[in-house]
Amino acid sequence: DEPVRKYAYKAMPSLNPSDSLTRTLQHLSQTQDNIAVVDPDTRILVGIVSYWDVLDRLADGLKAGK
Repeated sequence: DEPVRKYAYKAMPSLNPSDSLTRTLQHLSQTQDNIAVVDPDTRILVGIVSYWDVLDRLADGLKAGK
């Protein structure tokens, strides 16, 4: 029942749900960690992006291109 902000540090990188795959890759290359996706208006956590998520998306793109 406690807010996530109690356990997060203020400098923790986050993404906006509308951020591009390119921006996501930039963040992942800088942090080498999972990244929180936060609604910019409410500051509510809406998801988490991992390297695996990005690799899956890239693989799907390669399959569609064949």
